[in-house]
Amino acid sequence: GVADATYFTLEILGLNSIDNAFFGDIETSTAEKVLAVVPALLNTRGGVDDIGKGVVKATPKGTKTYQTYTKDPINPDIDGVYSGKTSGTGKPRQNVEARDKNHHMNETHGPSVLDKSSTNSNAIRGREQYNIDKHGGAKRQGGTSGNEIRSVSTINKSAKKYYEASRKEFGI
Repeated sequence: GVADATYFTLEILGLNSIDNAFFGDIETSTAEKVLAVVPALLNTRGGVDDIGKGVVKATPKGTKTYQTYTKDPINPDIDGVYSGKTSGTGKPRQNVEARDKNHHMNETHGPSVLDKSSTNSNAIRGREQYNIDKHGGAKRQGGTSGNEIRSVSTINKSAKKYYEASRKEFGI
């Protein structure tokens, strides 16, 4: 029946043995296993959420997505974490890697690390400012992050829209 077909499908995909390696001690249903691994097969975004449940956010190939990233300072005694955003039609990590190739902060900071990805540019804009604040704030305002200026000005009329989109998308 259905159980046999599901087992056979998971066996072909190699998912019957991923419990401990991928999910640890969290009890995981067949559907959650599939939701966590299928994105890699279908070029979508997905993975395991904070409580071990499989999640998928589909983005058709070629769709523009937006990412936030951070760059740790090479010398943390003199500089802070830099936060930025980028976009592209590749996979999120590819978009961040492409941005990092000629990044203006490469001399003082290490490689870019993907933070979040979304199809919502407003959410990413808000997330970038959230990250700058989280890492100490913009230098021109007396902050300690690696960012010279805020990504969203304090007088920007759309600031609340960016914050709300980020909060809704990422729970901040």
